[in-house]
Amino acid sequence: LLEALPDSHLADLGTLQAQEISGVCESITSGIPLVSNLVLQEEMSEDIVISAIYFSLSPYFHEEAPQAGKGKKVDTNVVERAMKGIRMASLGLTRTIYARYSDQRGWIIEEVLGNLTKLEIAKKGKGAFRLRNGAAIHTVSALILHLVQTAPANLRAQINAKILEHGKPKLVEEDVEMHDSQQDELEVDNEEETTTALTGPMRDLLQPAIESANQSARMVVNHLLQKSCKSGKAASGSTEAEYRAVFDNLITDLLSTLHLPEWPAAELILTVCCKSMMSSLADPKSTHELNALKGLSLDHVGSIAARIRHDCSSASHWPALQSLPEIVGSGDVSALEQLYTSQQQLFAHLVRTDKAEGASEFVAAVFGGELANALSLSNSILSKYSDREQNESEEGHRAKALNTRLSTLAASCWSVEVDDDIFGPSADDEQPAIDGIALQLARSRPLAALYEPLLDNIVNASDSSAVGFRTKALRDIGLVVAQDPELFHQANVRKSIESRMHDSSPAVRDAAIELVGKYVVSRPDLASEYLPQICERITDTGLSVRRRVVKLLKALFSVVEHEHERVEICRKLVWRAIDDDEGIKELAVETVEELWFSRTLPSATRVMVNDESQAQEETSKSGIAQLASIIMSVAGEYRDRPPPVDELLRAIISKHAEKGTKPPVGRLREVIETLIDSLVEDEETKDLVTTIKTIHVLNAADLGLLSASKAQSLIPFLKSASTPQDQLISDYLLKIFRSSISSMPKSNSKMGKELQAALTPMINKPPPSLATLQEIVACFCAVILGQTHDFSKLISFFRTTTQRLAGELRKLLDPATQASANIRALPTLCHLASLLCENGLFDSVRAKYPETKPALDSISPKPISEYIYTLLVKLYSLPVGPQVQSSALNSLGFLFRAYPTLMLNPSSTTIMDSVFKTGTPQLQLQLLKILQDFLTSQAKASTASTQKAEKGVKIDELVGNVDGFADSGVASAVSQRYIDQILSASVSVNPQVQRVAVDILTSVARSGFSHPLAISPTLVALTTSADHQIASKGYATLSLLHQKHASLLATRFAEPAKTAHSYARAVAGQEVVHGYRDDPVLSHFGRWYSLLQKEKRTLQHDYLKTLSRMFEMEPGAPCSEDDVSLARYVAEALSTLEFKRLEEPMIIISYLNSALAVAGLQVLHLLE
Repeated sequence: LLEALPDSHLADLGTLQAQEISGVCESITSGIPLVSNLVLQEEMSEDIVISAIYFSLSPYFHEEAPQAGKGKKVDTNVVERAMKGIRMASLGLTRTIYARYSDQRGWIIEEVLGNLTKLEIAKKGKGAFRLRNGAAIHTVSALILHLVQTAPANLRAQINAKILEHGKPKLVEEDVEMHDSQQDELEVDNEEETTTALTGPMRDLLQPAIESANQSARMVVNHLLQKSCKSGKAASGSTEAEYRAVFDNLITDLLSTLHLPEWPAAELILTVCCKSMMSSLADPKSTHELNALKGLSLDHVGSIAARIRHDCSSASHWPALQSLPEIVGSGDVSALEQLYTSQQQLFAHLVRTDKAEGASEFVAAVFGGELANALSLSNSILSKYSDREQNESEEGHRAKALNTRLSTLAASCWSVEVDDDIFGPSADDEQPAIDGIALQLARSRPLAALYEPLLDNIVNASDSSAVGFRTKALRDIGLVVAQDPELFHQANVRKSIESRMHDSSPAVRDAAIELVGKYVVSRPDLASEYLPQICERITDTGLSVRRRVVKLLKALFSVVEHEHERVEICRKLVWRAIDDDEGIKELAVETVEELWFSRTLPSATRVMVNDESQAQEETSKSGIAQLASIIMSVAGEYRDRPPPVDELLRAIISKHAEKGTKPPVGRLREVIETLIDSLVEDEETKDLVTTIKTIHVLNAADLGLLSASKAQSLIPFLKSASTPQDQLISDYLLKIFRSSISSMPKSNSKMGKELQAALTPMINKPPPSLATLQEIVACFCAVILGQTHDFSKLISFFRTTTQRLAGELRKLLDPATQASANIRALPTLCHLASLLCENGLFDSVRAKYPETKPALDSISPKPISEYIYTLLVKLYSLPVGPQVQSSALNSLGFLFRAYPTLMLNPSSTTIMDSVFKTGTPQLQLQLLKILQDFLTSQAKASTASTQKAEKGVKIDELVGNVDGFADSGVASAVSQRYIDQILSASVSVNPQVQRVAVDILTSVARSGFSHPLAISPTLVALTTSADHQIASKGYATLSLLHQKHASLLATRFAEPAKTAHSYARAVAGQEVVHGYRDDPVLSHFGRWYSLLQKEKRTLQHDYLKTLSRMFEMEPGAPCSEDDVSLARYVAEALSTLEFKRLEEPMIIISYLNSALAVAGLQVLHLLE
């Protein structure tokens, strides 16, 4: 009826005859206890015992049939409702047989273990066995615990009887009163008799009982461990997986019942489990089953060790009880009395409660055995003292007193006086105190002593060669540290965690960061201690590691106590705004936005004033000042590549623009104003350069942040540079004014006039720095075009410059006057003419302001750009020396930025062709920079025009946005014309040339100016670079191509491998080329292959097959040193790849075997 399907006739019978069947179930439930009493009183044959065992176990291994359909289960089966009572009654019968017939114990345990996988409830959800604390354990776990803690029948009575046979006064549970003096005298008189009286019961009764319980526990643990790990990684649904589920549930149930007085077997079984698992972890061998057992052990030892530590901490407010071996070693009788009293209180409670049948016998047996062992140890110690020493020396007297008391307690521990006072506290009332005593006793038990060995095994496992073991060990350390955070300061634990933060596996590094992050967020001292190592991991190659570090740094920002630590956190987060992964970029941008603009900084304290509004204002000012200080420390770094604060701020503003929300420009404006006020108030500040640089960085994010009044406050700082510091200040101020003028009101003529007046002496006496000259000219033209409209001064200066340049050019063209030409002035004249032409927009001014036409026509009636272009081309073609030629080439680059079509003129292409073919490396680098500036300017122009245009998805943007550039197609034509030169320069051994070329190649790839198959081999080669910046750019660009053209790039694998090898040979020079990098070992093809691992498996297989075929060769064919180097390079790169599936290396092995077989057969034919 229980197993009947809902649509069977048996189910219908159960419904129709529910009352009759219910009566039968009640009869069975009430009859089983009678059978138990019969088993205790009468000796039965083996056949009857076996039948009774099958009968008592059967309710545990039969479950109701699965319910049909998905609706809510309706409990209509009367047998199912009665099964709980039948199981509880059967448990009593099973326990009785188990206690009465010791020779059947092993068979009963085997029967239970053999049927475990038949019980679905043992593998899945919690059973119906409820504990008194409200928790639930599986019914089968309760059965195992009851069997293990079942002592032989009438054990106490038999031991008492044995003791009486040797002449000891009867010690049973009777109300016998005796004075203390009489008892002490009796103990002294019968000391030798007591020791003799205990020997027989210990040998005949107690030791077999304790050994039987240990044997049962070992049988359960060993059976489950062996079955769980028999086949290692078993398939889901297999027998091994089912036993693994049973073992996991058993460990969970043991932890639930641990140190509950009525479940003493839980500690015993856990102790056996820990010893077995520690033994497997300490085994140096590495077999399939042993590795599975180690993995299983690591899944549980952490939770067990954490529970032990938690219980020890919970009992720390009670007086510590020493263990019996410690007491014997110290000879402390008072400690023995404390331990005995606590144990007897627990024993008395168990005897008093009817629910704990069998538990009291087991507790008495365990403690009696421990006392007997302690007495034996005490006897051996006492034997070292003579009778005189025992009476006269302190140590001997203490040992004798302890031995005497142990003799008495070892005999009397089997009796307990139960207080039946009806007016006293009930068992339920004293339960909390008993639970406390149980925890107190647990600190002196063998399981508690396993804490340190467990921790040592976990720490040792964190250094295992298997990645999975290291990850699990870190998780276990985290569980233990959760109970004892002071472990972070323990040397071996700290060393293990720190070494795993630099592990070769991203999964292990991620687990280590997670472990550290759980506890440093609540401990400022630990946060400061681990912050450098956490920050170091933000550039980790593992994506999950970087993401976790970003989140952790966000949490640590409010935890650390020093501003320099918060600055370091912000600096690391800002760098992630240009991460290769878009998800990390977004996370970093959101994190910095929240830290800077959405929360109050930790040290922005309130100022105590009476007015609440004034207090809020002062707090706000304090927060803005601290934010300004942090941003200044981050953005004002003196480095070649400072953190991209401007890019991050633009990303924040752009994100809000896309969502239609309000960006934090108000707070940014307050920061800029705070910085400017600090400059005005203290002009001699040591942070002058840093402050102005920070203002420039913030202003670059949004040109509307700087007001005209605040900009006017900066003009006094703009002056001709006399020191390197003044030079930096001038450069940043010029950039600030140049970018801000266009967004300022046109009516602010005062500020414009002051700025023009400050710029006039600077442009009349050009600085030697070309970068500064560019900014001066650009700013001078911007202030005139945007504010003062003083075109006469601008045109006059331009006319003077072009006339001088044309005059010097005429002298150079005439052989008679060549010697009189001022060669030294030509570079400055070239730069000034081209920069004024680029920024002055003279052709537009002539059309828009007719009053300027006569003055400009006097320079040239033709377009001004063409006139200057002609002068520069003529100058470049003359033999004027490398300095002038370089200046002319730079000047042409300035013109190309403003007038792209000039780049396609035959004269321009002739110059560029000659530079790439026969030019010096310096000229080639200069031309590459011109191409880089040109493409960058076109990209900015395209972005600006796109932002002004109507928003929406356009098909041209999806295919490369070629037509979005100014002067349609110029950038594309130039890129396609010189793509071979760009690719060659990208793999150059000259780092300066390579960096510029890689930037150009990135721009070409993102814009779609070249075919993906043409540039992907070079990008693959760049991912192998030892320069992290180059490798990251190459990987990011290659990743972009894979997102757009994955199927196309999948048709070519051999060519990128050859290109990568060629690049590696060029970099290595005379050294041997390897296909991997050391410390840690990383394959040169690792980043490339990681992109393919995101695709379908067939694509990965094709990749491995194609590269494996590169080892094939024709016998007798010519083989150069380069071919051997290529084969070795590919072999090393493939062998060091990080595979995710076993089939991947097997594919390589298969093709290698095939290639060897074919080549061997061919060689054999040649030999024949």
